[in-house]
Amino acid sequence: NYLAKVYERNDERQNNIELVINWPDYLRLSEDKLRKSIDAFSEIKDTMLDSYYNTEAVYRLGTLYFDIALDARSPLEYYNKSIEYFDIVAAKEGDQLQYVGLFQRAWTYFNSGKFDLAINDFTTVLEVIKNDSLNTLKTFFEADAIENIAFSIIEYDGTDFEQASIAADRAKEIFANYMSEEYAKNIIFEMIELKQKYNAPMQAIDLYNTYIYLYPLSKNCPVIIDSIMTIYSKFPSRTRDDKPAEELIILEMHRLINDYKIDSEWFTANSEEDLSDEYAIISEAYQFLEPMLFNNFVQTKSEEDYFKYRYFVDDYFAFDTYLDQEDLEKSKEIRKRIIDIGLELAEEKQDPSYYFAVLEDIDGYNGIFPEHNNVLEFRENSFYC
Repeated sequence: NYLAKVYERNDERQNNIELVINWPDYLRLSEDKLRKSIDAFSEIKDTMLDSYYNTEAVYRLGTLYFDIALDARSPLEYYNKSIEYFDIVAAKEGDQLQYVGLFQRAWTYFNSGKFDLAINDFTTVLEVIKNDSLNTLKTFFEADAIENIAFSIIEYDGTDFEQASIAADRAKEIFANYMSEEYAKNIIFEMIELKQKYNAPMQAIDLYNTYIYLYPLSKNCPVIIDSIMTIYSKFPSRTRDDKPAEELIILEMHRLINDYKIDSEWFTANSEEDLSDEYAIISEAYQFLEPMLFNNFVQTKSEEDYFKYRYFVDDYFAFDTYLDQEDLEKSKEIRKRIIDIGLELAEEKQDPSYYFAVLEDIDGYNGIFPEHNNVLEFRENSFYC
């Protein structure tokens, strides 16, 4: 009766496709139309308590009322009825339909707008999959559970795609103690993809920042920051509070060089990994910012800006094992600048410590570039120092 009614409805809808905007009642499933199936499954549920088919009958009742809800003009009553049946199935420990019922209950919560409950059930499904050594549930439920959790969480933002993302904050709460980092990361990336589809670039950035907040030692954090900068460059007119995108990008570059130094917790946690892609992003930030910090000293001639530049350069060159030939050529000019401004500051301050620093810088330069064109100049500088 059930399948016959579904096929009948579908055929009639195909023949009346012009009514798709608002299907009339005769093209919708209802309790009356499915009464024969409802009564049959209810009888098995109530009278065949020890039957192999009892749980399946309860499950089928849940799916019947779910389908009725999908067609109903006022669906909440039928979603709630569906949930009552899935509650019974999900509570049957060891039954082969237990987790199918749990998944369907989660899906019903989602469709009825009960997103917190949907998230809880889908999360439980993923926990079960994670601990299922046979992977029997993974094929059927994993991808859908990830996608539906992502959909459920972004619903907290509603249709306001410009505000600071409430969903991003909610994700922090949900995943802070989540048992599977792998799943949590996949869900966040799914949410980011949805935000981009919805043309909500700043909320996508909010979610990228949530990822970094939750997993600060994750290997791909520099790549995440690069994605943030890409969004700013693509959508400069969408920034919040009319902040210039260029300034926001520069802030992200400072974040790269401050949080991902060679002596950072992040680098220590990932030092055994291949960090070539991450280093390339970090290196670009150093190369972009280097002229700016150098020019700051040129303009101010202050000790503060000298040390800012010097420490910046030291941090950059600490990645010595990652420097390729192109990097080394660029570093030659930068190291020469350090010597020149160090000597300039030493002459101004007449402080012996600055002269000694210049001598060390010259020795370091000669050690790295034994054959260079500044030999005579360096000899004069060394004698002067």
